[in-house]
Amino acid sequence: IAFTAGMKMLDIPKMPSGISVPEHGCLWVGTSSANLALPEAAVPLWSGVLWSGLSALLAAISVFALVLAYTAWRVCSSPEGTYVSTPSTVRFLRSLPLRWVSRQTGRLASLQLPLLLRGVVVRGYAWLAGVDWAVCARQDPREYSSLQDFFTRELRPHARPVDARAAVVSPCDGTLLRCDVLGKEGWIDQVKGCQYRLGELVGTAIPPVEEGKKRCFAVIYLRPSDYHRFHIPVDGLQVHRRVHLPGILLPVHPLMCRYVDKLHCGNERVSLESSWAQGRLWYVAVGSLNVGSIRLAFDATFGSNLPDAKHFAVHEYKEPVRPGARGDELGRFHFGSTIVLVFDVDAKAQWCASQGDRLVMGQALLA
Repeated sequence: IAFTAGMKMLDIPKMPSGISVPEHGCLWVGTSSANLALPEAAVPLWSGVLWSGLSALLAAISVFALVLAYTAWRVCSSPEGTYVSTPSTVRFLRSLPLRWVSRQTGRLASLQLPLLLRGVVVRGYAWLAGVDWAVCARQDPREYSSLQDFFTRELRPHARPVDARAAVVSPCDGTLLRCDVLGKEGWIDQVKGCQYRLGELVGTAIPPVEEGKKRCFAVIYLRPSDYHRFHIPVDGLQVHRRVHLPGILLPVHPLMCRYVDKLHCGNERVSLESSWAQGRLWYVAVGSLNVGSIRLAFDATFGSNLPDAKHFAVHEYKEPVRPGARGDELGRFHFGSTIVLVFDVDAKAQWCASQGDRLVMGQALLA
């Protein structure tokens, strides 16, 4: 099975007769193999795309594990429970080729799996991550052509009912890390003792709040096992501007948020400056290690973590884009990541969820 899968990914025909395996372990293609469109050369089994893909996967897993283990040790060993890394440590993390690792991981995850392996690979990942199969639209793991296809899976109809009584609903499945009212200075809490300004996150000037309104924020972390698509959280959403802010791709696990100051402002992200019935709204999708790819359902021209996309870019829509109704898909991550939602709402609105709650798309945030 492994040999057949490797040959399929390498796009090499099955080996005809006339092939011998010498002592050094390479497959030699003899001149008698007339039907094989390869030069007379040694063809190691672990070569080409297969070797590159496995190397990228091992590199990504190793980097992520080492960074997360070190972060967990520093956070847990801190007497205050929160440790902010030193500037030299942040510079070291920024020097790691995490964008390249994320691109290679994405390529590996997008490789077409042989039909015989799909059930084992997809179901094995789902079991390890704790995925809820009951809400998946495709119940048979063999229907997913790749791991990427499974990461971006769709849900069954009505699996996530949208609360019609709420003013704002959760845009995605995930853990509500922080939620509060934004102060006059525009500070968003990453963790206790670590803050960043809304302007730093979205990269543009922030207008004041209208009278009778308040500006709230919610930070939602998507685990690798979560549903990876994000949706429209309000009625009458209109997108006026798309801002792409390239950056690094550090993990956005809650432990890392307690370790690196202004983590969300350093990672690559896309901000959708929008409006709705009660005021302004900023919808920020933050990339993460192995999650360099962010896609928007209403704008096929946008792509993230591209080799040539290294500069701050603002795209003004000629006319406000109405991507759909509340609950409709707005975009997707190609793995788990973070959504930061900032919005104006009536001053009397009350939170329906608390920090640390597990949310599902469509669940009430404010009412």
